Amino acid sequence: MAKKHVSGRLRVVYDHQVFSWQTFGGVSRYYCELMREFRRTHAVDFRLGVRYSNNAYLNSTTLSAHRQFFKKHNFRGKAILLGALNRRYSKSLIARGEFDIFHPTFFDPYFLNLLGNRPFVMTVYDLNHDKYPSMFPPGDTTARHMGILIKRAAKIIAISENTKMDLVRFCAVDPKKIQVIYLAGTLDLKGRQAHLRLPTRYILFVGSRAIYKNFLFFIRSVTPILQKDRELKVICAGGGSFSKEEQLFLDDLEIAKQVLYYPVNDAILRTLYRNALVFVFPSLYEGFGLPVLEAFACQCPTIVSHTSSFPEVAGEAAVYLEPSDPSSVREAVKKVINSPKLRAALKAKGRAQLKKFSWAKTARETKKLYGEVLG
Repeated sequence: MAKKHVSGRLRVVYDHQVFSWQTFGGVSRYYCELMREFRRTHAVDFRLGVRYSNNAYLNSTTLSAHRQFFKKHNFRGKAILLGALNRRYSKSLIARGEFDIFHPTFFDPYFLNLLGNRPFVMTVYDLNHDKYPSMFPPGDTTARHMGILIKRAAKIIAISENTKMDLVRFCAVDPKKIQVIYLAGTLDLKGRQAHLRLPTRYILFVGSRAIYKNFLFFIRSVTPILQKDRELKVICAGGGSFSKEEQLFLDDLEIAKQVLYYPVNDAILRTLYRNALVFVFPSLYEGFGLPVLEAFACQCPTIVSHTSSFPEVAGEAAVYLEPSDPSSVREAVKKVINSPKLRAALKAKGRAQLKKFSWAKTARETKKLYGEVLG
């Protein structure tokens, strides 16, 4: 069993994985916020196995001594080279053995033969790859790698009760091995709003438009509302510019001029939330759903699917829709955009719900779990 070093604090190594491939996203933000809290409170000594990264959140901190990697230049093999350099550094940290707990940031099991008798803790965000395998490309190894690590991990952090239930159901994990530790709001609320030319009235959709996010179904469902009210717009924030297929889809529905794309950073996202009539999150499945807390923080009325983790996160502070029923989607949207009184009530409930989540709490519970692993 590893022993604490002279400071008496737990020593944790986080690896490179998510910081090698994710520029923006909830997973990398989670680890940055966790490490930021540990740095602030001096609760845990940590090392991050990253030499190079273009991750926006990591680059805005002093959590590691990494450098950016050809940020303005793309070339063949760039991502592979970046990952290989970071993996080599992560492996060197593991091989030194100067830690008590290892916590990988994603599911590549490359480290298993290097750990010796030191335990590792893993965080599972969702079971999308098990629930919707057809939505991922052939040869995707995420589910298989996750399965390997689940069997070997000392403890598993699930970011919601829903994710815990899915781990038990799909992976036959002993519930006693799983600890639910909620995330918190990630959006930087400081600073001015961005100077944007915005529609007077718009519905906000945030993030990826992958199949399980239900974007095309959502747009088709609200098309009658948009066709009836040509001044109403839908803004898609982040997730990349519209693909050729998405643009053709919007053209066919004759609403292409009403569905707009905005690239985002924190300032733009703050501005979009604060000026939207409503934020709609019609996803079929989410492990947690960080944008819900972002919307609450920006006092944006919110509609979410009545599925997966949404009831845990949104509580009574959102209007719920059935994500496979177009009439349910339409009625929820009309209900909110046509009622200033309801929007005001949702803003107040969102502020109250937001108080249940904090990164300080996430860090405290994570440190406690590390301690339990070490006995």
